[in-house]
Amino acid sequence: MSTSPRWQTYLALSATVTGLPAGGVRDAAAAAILDAERRFAARRAHVYGNLATMIGYGPRGNLDPEISFELMASATGALMTGYIVRSLANPQIATTKRHLAGFGSTTVREWTAPGYGLTAIVDAFLEPHSDAVWTTDAIAQRRQLWEQTAASLYER
Repeated sequence: MSTSPRWQTYLALSATVTGLPAGGVRDAAAAAILDAERRFAARRAHVYGNLATMIGYGPRGNLDPEISFELMASATGALMTGYIVRSLANPQIATTKRHLAGFGSTTVREWTAPGYGLTAIVDAFLEPHSDAVWTTDAIAQRRQLWEQTAASLYER
């Protein structure tokens, strides 16, 4: 992603918009950046909602289901943007693996910092839903949802 021209343009505009002189150009650039962020976060939130449904998870009981996927998308987006920006100067920051027994497990596994961070965010927002049904029909519906969600990732 860090080599994508679209990403690089977005990043450059995000970093420089506050340095533009006050006025129409700055306002237009800021509005375009905000619109791009909102659209991307909404798309991530939709995907996260579908993925949670597919695996029988949903928002933790204390979270508002109407906004929890939006918040999760915002948090994961900020985390990954931070790692992408930091990796420009230090590429190993996102790829170095550490041996950790995470999230209450006693089993040590290899984790990258972004992978651990993303998992921590997902764990903070989601929990298994006891009412998830795992019949043959329900699994077929989840597979169809997977195919629709995967296809939507390639839409612009």
